[in-house]
Amino acid sequence: FCFVECRSDPGVALPSAPLMDVEFRAGVDAVLYSGASLSDAIEINASCRRVGPGGVAFFHAHCRASTAHFFVDLGDAFEHAPDAAPGSGSEVKEKEKEETDAPPPAPTAVASYVPLRDALAAKWSSMGNGREGGLRRVNKAAGAFLLCAAFETRTGRRPLAADLPELLDGIADAERDNGVKPGWLPPSVVEEHVGRELGAGSGHSASPAVAAIVGGVLGQELLRAATRKGTPVRNAFFFSAATSQGAVECIGCAD
Repeated sequence: FCFVECRSDPGVALPSAPLMDVEFRAGVDAVLYSGASLSDAIEINASCRRVGPGGVAFFHAHCRASTAHFFVDLGDAFEHAPDAAPGSGSEVKEKEKEETDAPPPAPTAVASYVPLRDALAAKWSSMGNGREGGLRRVNKAAGAFLLCAAFETRTGRRPLAADLPELLDGIADAERDNGVKPGWLPPSVVEEHVGRELGAGSGHSASPAVAAIVGGVLGQELLRAATRKGTPVRNAFFFSAATSQGAVECIGCAD
């Protein structure tokens, strides 16, 4: 694994060039990139896809105020052994294999992913494709993430609490441009994503409890990427302290 946490003062460029070097990741199973800009994450994700025939698993994580999320790109065709069906007895057999150091089961399923650049360009309405309940069941934190990502792409920096009036004023236009009904994205979800809920004036302070919860889920996904055992998240996970709920959303992936 390669774990990278990058931080900088506003307006200061980060020396991320070595992370984009294909040789830098020779023999690495996964790259976890946290705490830096989307533009750097997009470039590092692209470089991970250039490593070997299957590329290197890429994770981009971020925690701010009372929310946290991570994005996953495991390549165009990630082969894995899916989770056993409940009550099938496979759980016991799997445990016995682990105890006897038996080799992992042969992959039996394939999941397709998209790079971060493509996910950020996806229409919000596409998140409801192929799921029961459609867009109505999509966690609104995914919309807040995409709204704030568009702001960062446009301005070159993450939105702060002072930018909330601009963000909230732009919700209606963003909903129309992304093919969702007016009022689909509640302003309160955007406010929590940016950081107003905890009074984080800079928008960058993070809750240790939220970081621990999402970090635990992320750790499991890193192991799935390396061992190819278990059904992986496809392709983003969101958690909110306001609702005490986590949700997996598919952003930009084909059905």
